[in-house]
Parts: sequence; structure tokens; C-alpha cells
Amino acid sequence: MFFRVAVAVGIRKGQLARTLRRFVDLDQEAITWPPSECKARTAHTLPLAGETLAIVTDLMRRPPLHCPYLFHGPDCQPGQAPSKRYGCLGDFKKSWRTALRKAGLPQGRSTGGFVFHNTRNTAATDLRAGGMDEGDIMQVGGWKTAHVFRHYDLGDVHALRQRLTTAQAKVTALSGTRKQPVALES
Repeated sequence: MFFRVAVAVGIRKGQLARTLRRFVDLDQEAITWPPSECKARTAHTLPLAGETLAIVTDLMRRPPLHCPYLFHGPDCQPGQAPSKRYGCLGDFKKSWRTALRKAGLPQGRSTGGFVFHNTRNTAATDLRAGGMDEGDIMQVGGWKTAHVFRHYDLGDVHALRQRLTTAQAKVTALSGTRKQPVALES
């Protein structure tokens, strides 16, 4: 559930993992993090919709009473001290590496593989491809400058593919009307 929310909205891992249930307002369908929980040190409100709203609503319906966090890890037990960086979800680097290995995917920045932070790229790209404008996506993911946002937004890959296909078809059509080059003898 944590990964699905991260991919959908692009919130930083630590900020999302440290989400307390008191930050969630289901009447307003939003999560509002206080400045102390955000990298930019300004409050960040995330409107909830679709699958993200369904996941958060489900987590709020049946929370473990001993834990104030929205997301819970395998070590979330009464008396267990939560991580300062990742709440009771804990640091899941080992689980992340195992999941990537089992999926046959490369892991880690040094090898050009995947890191959890790539969920921010995925969210920015998917939301842009879905028709949201840059300013709205920046608000959802918590980006403060357009320059930084554009680093994460890989563009509308489907639209780019369609334009590439159209351009290649035109080149193919044009090349059929030209004389074919004469092969040079060696």
C-alpha cells in the first residue's frame, strides 16, 4: 500500500512514512503535513482521490491502536520504538533490494538501477501524461520550483512515441519517392 501511494503521488519516502493519522482529514479528503515533516519546511497538503483515497480510507478504518502512524511495518508492535526517519514502517532497504532482485530489475543508483526515489519520477510523468498541468503536479508532489519538477517529469512518453511514429512514417513515405542510393563496389 505504501508503494502504491508513493507511485501515485510522488511524496518523498520519509515524509510519507512518517504520516501520522492525525495529519489525515477524511472529511476534507486530504493529508496535511506540518512544516516540520516536509523538506521545504512549509506545510504540504495532498488532496486524496481515486486509489490513494481508497487506500488511506482503508488504513484509517482499522488502525492498530498502539501506533499513531498511517503506514505500518512488520516490526510495528506495542512498545517498539519507531524509526525517526521512517516511523513504524522502518527502513525497508533490504526488502526493496529483495523485491527488485526477484523482479529481475537492477538496483541502486551506482548501477543505473532503481531506487525508491524513482517513485517521484513515475508520479510526475504519469500525472503529466494524465493531463495535469505543471503547477498542480508540483503541489501534489511537493516540488517548489519548476526547474526541480522538470528534473522529475520525464514527459508524456506515450505522446512522444506517437509523434515519433508519425515522423518515422513520413520519412519512410518520403524515402520511397527518392532514388535509392547506388551501392558502391568494394
